[in-house]
Formats: sequence, structure tokens, C-alpha cells
Amino acid sequence: MNAIAYLMEAIAAEPTDPVVWLALADALEEQGQLQRADLTRRHRRLLSGERSEEMPVQAYLAAGVLPCTPRWTHPMGLVFRLIPAGSFWMGCVDLPPPEVTGIETSDERPRHAVTLTRSFWMSETTVYQKIFAEQMGQNPSRFKPARRRKRAELNRWPIDRVQWSQAVEFSQKLREADPVGLYRLPTEAEWEYACRAGTTSRFAYGERSDHQACNFDNQLRQPVPVDAYAPNAWGLYQIHGNMWEWCADWHGRTYYAESPQENPPGPEQGTYRITRGGGWGATEGRTTASARGIARPESRFDCIGFRVVREWEPDDADLIRRRFP
Repeated sequence: MNAIAYLMEAIAAEPTDPVVWLALADALEEQGQLQRADLTRRHRRLLSGERSEEMPVQAYLAAGVLPCTPRWTHPMGLVFRLIPAGSFWMGCVDLPPPEVTGIETSDERPRHAVTLTRSFWMSETTVYQKIFAEQMGQNPSRFKPARRRKRAELNRWPIDRVQWSQAVEFSQKLREADPVGLYRLPTEAEWEYACRAGTTSRFAYGERSDHQACNFDNQLRQPVPVDAYAPNAWGLYQIHGNMWEWCADWHGRTYYAESPQENPPGPEQGTYRITRGGGWGATEGRTTASARGIARPESRFDCIGFRVVREWEPDDADLIRRRFP
């Protein structure tokens, strides 16, 4: 086993151990992957509170440097990235610049401290049409590859027009090939924590967005493949724009003012479920890390898809494959 594979397993066993992450950076450097090594070190410092590392991390990602984080492929084909436990500031602190359309709404405040005490795995992309159709026996999407030669791209096109209950059912079906795993939709807090990846800016890649980083504002009039843009520092693709993503939580307009600091589960009941990320038709201000969407759980919109979370367990080192991107 090479050093990087060994360290990936060690991180999967203890995701919050900074010593192992720094050892990973050293191993990357020894293999000549200097930029990935520096990105790994800077990201660790950012997660420890060194805000001066935010822009260098974002610059590396914008330049196409891929993060090196534990990655596991489920037997059904969905790829997951490990998100270590930690703390962050959730919500919006102030209004955006006047030139940003679709400003943050009042239910994105107050900005509040949140601690997630357990690490988790999150699918690195939204669920795509091929795997959804194979497991659910249907593909409800409006946006399907139209030409025969593009049918192979069903494993890259996001599922859309999916109801909240169908997203939950699909998540549970993943247990059929991994009976010990617990699969579900992310909580709203998990989603924003994973999106930010240690950053405090409006987007994981900076204060402003553009069409080279995100599919939004109806520019393309449809979604794009799930991995069409650069990932964030955890290796998650299309975390902004392209598709709104179902979360487990009910929506509560005043919930931010009363939610617990540790592992907030969302309100106990409600009318609408939370969606996050902003879709292909959303304005820039509705695709930020803090932007909250809502939809009735029975809704079928061509701009809503979802990601899946697998709960982390101490023996998850066994999941890690020996090949890494």
C-alpha cells in the first residue's frame, strides 16, 4: 500500500486528527504533487481559524487544483467524500453589495455558531439520472440527454423533478448494497458546513460568483452535468447553482434564533422542506452558501435534486479504495 492510500484510511478512521492530514500533505509533496500538498496544508490552517488562508485556498481551487480527501465509491456507483466534524458560522452576516441581485432573506439570520460533533460522508455530486432510474425504476427528469449518442451521459446529468419522499426512499435503497451504512438526506446545517468547507465568504470560491464557476441566472436555461465545474475544498461538485438540493429539515422562519448549537436537526414539523444551493435559474444572491429555499415535499420542480449523506463510523477505513484522483 502506498503512503497516500495508507493515510486516506487513517483519516477515514479519525477524520479530525490534524496530524494525519499534515502527514498526507507531506506524502503528496514527496510524490511531487506540490500544489495539492500546499492546498491541503492551507485548508487545514483555514479550518483551524486562520482566515488569511481563505483566498489562497480559493485560488488553488479556481486554478483547477484538486483537493485530496478520502473518497469512496458505493457499490451502486455513487461517489462519497468524507466531511470531518467541526464548527462554523451558519447564516448570513450582512447584506450583499447592491450589484448582487436576489439578496439574502431575513430567515438567513441571525448568523449563529454551529458545531457538528460527528463526521459524515456526502455524495460528491447530486444524484444523477442513471443511478436514480436503476434503483427507483423511473426517471422523472424533465432534462434528459435528447440525442441517442448522449444517452451514456445519464450518469452525469442530475436528477430533477424528484419529490422529497423519493429522495428519502432512494437514500434508504443504498443500504441494500451496504447494510451497515446509514443513508439519509443531509440536515441543513450539514449541507451549509459541507458547502463552506471552512470559508466564510458568500460562496465557497469567493464573495461573488460568475458563469465560469457556477450555473445560475438562467444563462444556460437548463442544468449541466453534475461535475461540470470545479469542486470545493472537500471535493464536492456543483455545491452552488445548477440544482436546488433537498435537505432533511422542515423550514422554520425563526428557527435560527432558537436552534441548538450542536447538531441542529431543524423544526419538528412544518409545511415546507428546506432546499439549498440554488438552481440553474436562480439569481446570484440565491446561490450563496447561506441561501435557503423552500418547497412542499410533494413538489416536482425541474430545478430540484438532492445529495445523499452516509453517517460516519469509526471502522470506515475499510471503505476506502486504493485508487485516488
